[in-house]
Amino acid sequence: MPADSLYAKMDIPLVLLECLNERVPIIVADIDPLREILQDDYGVLVPPSHPDELSRAIVEILRDPQRRRRMGEIGRSHIERAFDVSIMARRYEQLYAELLRKK
Repeated sequence: MPADSLYAKMDIPLVLLECLNERVPIIVADIDPLREILQDDYGVLVPPSHPDELSRAIVEILRDPQRRRRMGEIGRSHIERAFDVSIMARRYEQLYAELLRKK
């Protein structure tokens, strides 16, 4: 996702989470909120509006199947830890409880 901007978008695009779930490494522009998803070695940050850097990152991942598989496994593990349905439900419950306490 080499976007220059995610103007008015505050969350992580679903397509990136779907890629990680399918063990596909991601390449994202070094902008918020995209950089927030990369917390481990399952993707690559590239400067926005730098097609040479983007193409270099793509080629490096494609040329190294072992690294690609490892990145895919790490990404899948991240999804399982951070975005599991039970974990997400618990986080929403905590958020709602906190918001209700503030009223």
